[in-house]
Amino acid sequence: MSAFKFLSTSVISLLILESSAHAICGNSVLDAGEQCEDGNTINGDGCDDTCAIESGWDCTEAIFELDFYENYTQDGHPAPNWQLSSDGRTVSQSENSKPSVYVSTLPATGVEATFTLQVTNQGDDDFIGWAVGYEQGDFYNPNSEWILFDWKQADQANGGCTPNANGGGREGLAMSRVTGAFSPGDHWCHTGPVNEIARATTRGYSGWSHFTIYTITMIYNTFNVQVFVNGTEEFNEAGYFPGGTFSFYTYSQDSGIFTLVDPASGLFVCSEDDTDEDGVSDNTEIGLGMDPNADDSDSDGLDDFDEVYTYYTDGANPDSDGDGVNDGDEVDLGIDPNNPDSDGDGMLDGDEIDAGLDPNVTDNDGDGYDDGNDNCPSISNPGQEDNDSDSIGDLCDDDDDNDNLSDNDEITYSSDPFNPDSDGDGINDGDEVSNGTDPNNSDSDGDGIDDNDEVSGGTDPIDSDSDDDGINDGDELTAGTDPNNDDS
Repeated sequence: MSAFKFLSTSVISLLILESSAHAICGNSVLDAGEQCEDGNTINGDGCDDTCAIESGWDCTEAIFELDFYENYTQDGHPAPNWQLSSDGRTVSQSENSKPSVYVSTLPATGVEATFTLQVTNQGDDDFIGWAVGYEQGDFYNPNSEWILFDWKQADQANGGCTPNANGGGREGLAMSRVTGAFSPGDHWCHTGPVNEIARATTRGYSGWSHFTIYTITMIYNTFNVQVFVNGTEEFNEAGYFPGGTFSFYTYSQDSGIFTLVDPASGLFVCSEDDTDEDGVSDNTEIGLGMDPNADDSDSDGLDDFDEVYTYYTDGANPDSDGDGVNDGDEVDLGIDPNNPDSDGDGMLDGDEIDAGLDPNVTDNDGDGYDDGNDNCPSISNPGQEDNDSDSIGDLCDDDDDNDNLSDNDEITYSSDPFNPDSDGDGINDGDEVSNGTDPNNSDSDGDGIDDNDEVSGGTDPIDSDSDDDGINDGDELTAGTDPNNDDS
């Protein structure tokens, strides 16, 4: 009995140990209880060190499982015949077909993947390729945006066009941005919504060969795309690229075969969530204090993608450089949203704009003084004259003597625009006009007392007989009576 118990306990322990040994994260096998398996125990790649899907990520098995396929029906070729292998890793298309995409569930955004491409028939010389970001109905959607890689085997005129450097049925591999709905001929000619981003570095004008396996590695991010063909870098493009899943593409070409090589069978591919589809992942937006539900988090007119990946501005601050101009407006004006003084003239961009100056020009009036050091930056004044020393040049100063009476008003009152007290009575011209006295007459009421003395003495500078006793104020002072009391 003891031996039996010992044997039973040992067997149970062994089974437990074997079960535990099989349930190991990172062993490239999806075990019970694991949400994902990416062949490592590294955190931060979507599948953490316990094989749980990390927050803000989506993980799926690395297969070309069909999401949907779609054809451009207005073309006269027959429908395609897409087939998926039993292991989900090879897609084939056997017909000389209409333009068609096979859209898989495999995410492309933030993923490095390797697949092979080949044509196993000698009979045709047209288009095979792949795509990212194609969504259902995009052949006919005027608002679509997706990326197409199509490879023509040989030059061929068709669809109303002839081969040229930017398409027209030109032999070679091209990367294009598709924006909008197709018309007949656009697929072939690369016209209408098909805008070539680049031709491949070494295969841009070189066609594929029959019965030849090409190994394609693509590293696809919303801000950069790299593509290698048989180890040679053919594309390395920066900019904005829409996210999405892998698709395969064919047009007028039969016998195409596409096989996923890496990630290996059984592994998962993880891609970060991008709720607002602005090209910046939710995790990145949250880390930068931005709103993952808005494509312009700070409402400055500059999309979050451009803030993060193009201009490197603060996506949570509408005015990254604090110059009083929103980042979007700065980009529109061609000035630097990260530099408060884009032209380095010593004057903030916002102040230049408020003054009607060009913030891209250091000396707007061409007088030899940079705007920030020019006391009149909008009007040429090489002498920098400043009568009242208020740091505003006379040509830009509407009150050259700083007496609170504008130069134009001084002309109206015939006072001196360069003398704050034209009549020398101790009261500046602006105050005289405000008080009703004459800025050109030191004794406005002609009573023998200067206006300033009347003000300080309490008499009325515009009434020669302040107490209305029939004796003018000056005579009262001379006689020793009170000009403010009619019964002195």
